[in-house]
Amino acid sequence: FAHDEKNHLIAIKSLADNPEVDEYIDKVYDDLKKYSAGGNTGNKMLDIIIGKYTALCSKNGLSFNAKALTSNLSFVQDSDISAMVGNLLDNAFEAAKQAKDGKIEFSLYTLDGKSCVVSVINTALTEPKYENEVLVSAKSDQKSHGYGIKSIKKTAEKYGGSYSWFYDHKNREFHAMVMLPIPSVSC
Repeated sequence: FAHDEKNHLIAIKSLADNPEVDEYIDKVYDDLKKYSAGGNTGNKMLDIIIGKYTALCSKNGLSFNAKALTSNLSFVQDSDISAMVGNLLDNAFEAAKQAKDGKIEFSLYTLDGKSCVVSVINTALTEPKYENEVLVSAKSDQKSHGYGIKSIKKTAEKYGGSYSWFYDHKNREFHAMVMLPIPSVSC
């Protein structure tokens, strides 16, 4: 709906040729952009998740930038996209909202035509807790938390991929990455 409405507004603006109408449409268009899916990846589940975080971050004053460059996870089941990308962005949102100028950068691309890379970089004021290079929940009730990371790793492994992360102390950013081999299509 938001995507179609933006196209209608652009058409009306072109037809009107009136500075007052242009100004009004520009304001409505900017407001409408907050509720669009942040792009059309060609994957409905991925678009729904990106749309959720576009709106959630806007509502909470966070910067959210999503780019799906050369991949749309078409070989991954919707439930696995939801588990993997949803948990990555949930964790990023929880950390980024602690910062005054929090940001989340989501990107999805193909590396050398062989691997699909899901990358999330977010503001993180404090280094995450970990034991033996395994992330642990910073929440007080650890028995009820920490399942998101396990779900991300399990999903990556299901597709023969891997999950990795690092914390950039200088920029106070958390970097999470999932690499999935792209299945070859046999003839």
